[in-house]
Amino acid sequence: MTNKNEKIAIIAPYTTLHGEDKSNRFRSLAALLAERRSVTLVTSRFDHARKFMRSSEEASSQDIPYSVDLIWEPGYRENISIIRVVSHFIFIIGLFWWLIRRGNGFDKFICAAPFSMSAIICKAISRKKVVIDVQDIWPEAFFMLAKNKSVKRLLRSTEVIAKVALKKSDAIISVSSEFSTRCTKLSGGMPAKTIYIGSEVSEELRRICRLSVRDSETIRVVYIGTVGSNYDIRRIAEAVINFNGDKKWELIVVGDGPMLPDMVRRFSDHNQIKFMGSHSFDEMVRITSECHFAINPIIPESSITVTNKVSDYFAIGIPFISGQNSSEVQHLVSQVAPQLCYESGNAASFQSVLRWIEKMSDSEYVTLHERIRRIGDESFMRRSSYLAYEALIDSL
Repeated sequence: MTNKNEKIAIIAPYTTLHGEDKSNRFRSLAALLAERRSVTLVTSRFDHARKFMRSSEEASSQDIPYSVDLIWEPGYRENISIIRVVSHFIFIIGLFWWLIRRGNGFDKFICAAPFSMSAIICKAISRKKVVIDVQDIWPEAFFMLAKNKSVKRLLRSTEVIAKVALKKSDAIISVSSEFSTRCTKLSGGMPAKTIYIGSEVSEELRRICRLSVRDSETIRVVYIGTVGSNYDIRRIAEAVINFNGDKKWELIVVGDGPMLPDMVRRFSDHNQIKFMGSHSFDEMVRITSECHFAINPIIPESSITVTNKVSDYFAIGIPFISGQNSSEVQHLVSQVAPQLCYESGNAASFQSVLRWIEKMSDSEYVTLHERIRRIGDESFMRRSSYLAYEALIDSL
């Protein structure tokens, strides 16, 4: 039973704010919970994605149903660095003092991990119910990339913090079944509930993403997201260029990132590869609506599971080719069609998927759309899938 006077604090240092880029998990959750509760979203003054400081006026002037509190930290430039670890530690100190001042005014806390220390101090200071929402098994994702031994030692030390946070929490939510299994083990047996990151795609945008009937000339594959080292866009582009099929193929890349300038130079003479740059989420969906398939070309070494990208593809309702090694993602894609999975890093395996697509009938293509829309409706549309999140909060 929902208590209309219930006060909930969401501690999410990495979240975006209203008006910043696409909607974040915790923004969506705050808006949902605020329909029948008093909600405060507590985040960092430092915008981690764009690496700049937010202003207090920016947070307080927003026309949203929940309040926003900003906690200062110095910030950093490099994602894998001691300076980042120090910055996060300073945020935790700021959160401690925020809890001393305001912690007793809340009934429940939702704490985003990998900022696991926030769950520990929320529980210690407030003695109220704490839900930990695991976005990533940290520091594993960073440990693979860290080269400095001091950074690695600091990252390893956070494993102990993560275990303590999971054991101290009253409920565990994670963004993938693989993470839920790990969290249950690390917590000593507490069941973890899986609620995918999901996406906020309006019904109007979903209607725009109508079924693209394949023409006889060109099949368009779209990639949306960061052009960075975790995604093997170069190999996919080369495979498209070198593919000798019955139809013309195009790869459309929508997004920005550190590797974009190199990719643009490398493929500047190939009309089949088109770089659209960064766009708003709504415009990205519109570009996607003009394509036939999407691509999820994660490198073989990656340990990530059900990402924002995967969530967006399912929510938008576009069938996608996936090279991700995650068994959970492979299972999800296989529910649409197992032939859409290829071996990451293997150009020939990717091209075999293109051959299968070329032989596909229009009715088979329609079936793919129906299947991915069904999965998207059930598990990836936040306005429906996050109701399970709300029910868990109410049960505490």
